[in-house]
Amino acid sequence: FLPAEFKHTTWKSIPGYEGLYEISNNGQVRSLDRDMITKSGRRYKQSGRVLKGYTDSTGYVGYKLSKDNIKTQYKVHQLVALAFIGPSNGQMVRHLDDDKYNNDLSNLAYGTGQDNQHDAHVNNRFDDRLTVADVRLIRILSSFNWTRKTISEVIGVSKEQVRAVITGRNWSWVS
Repeated sequence: FLPAEFKHTTWKSIPGYEGLYEISNNGQVRSLDRDMITKSGRRYKQSGRVLKGYTDSTGYVGYKLSKDNIKTQYKVHQLVALAFIGPSNGQMVRHLDDDKYNNDLSNLAYGTGQDNQHDAHVNNRFDDRLTVADVRLIRILSSFNWTRKTISEVIGVSKEQVRAVITGRNWSWVS
């Protein structure tokens, strides 16, 4: 991958938000200049800007877009794929390198859940065969302030799997 300063950035309208928002091929979202009306009826011009995203509870980068006073949350990789690749036809958007923060168009593709699992195996980021002993060890290491990354490397599972064990989303029945 080239550093961002050497890459050409292309902007496209976000489907359903034409004239309001655009998304770049590297996952940035910007609002466009628009005329606004306050509740009291006063008109003013709002300047467009590059928006700040957020990281959701599952570790994906997201944005809140507003249209007709309704705010909707979107994951940025889904917006990039929709704008640059087209509709998903029922498939999921895959991060080819399994990095949820790498939302560059070159790292995204549509595929099935099986394709996504294959990517994870290729990238050495997936092993769902945890044992009860592994789960207990993950929780003990976490209690000693080990990072999720370090724990994932020691146990041999993804950081997401470690997070799911620590938060109790997976293996909650193990004490």
